[in-house]
Amino acid sequence: MNPDYLDRIQLALDYMEQNLKTDIHMRELSDAAGYSESYYGDLFRKATGLPVRQYLVRRRLAHAIWEI
Repeated sequence: MNPDYLDRIQLALDYMEQNLKTDIHMRELSDAAGYSESYYGDLFRKATGLPVRQYLVRRRLAHAIWEI
């Protein structure tokens, strides 16, 4: 995998972790990475094994459980 691509995905993961309690839209993640939404979604899925929305749901659930 291209290191630049992985760096962009990691930045998105970091952003998501810092903003789990806010609305995060695919458009803002793809714009920040400099990719179209569909291409970014494909790259994200290749890197994480999950679509963006499913990844966010799982992280939010894990975060909520940790806070309990």
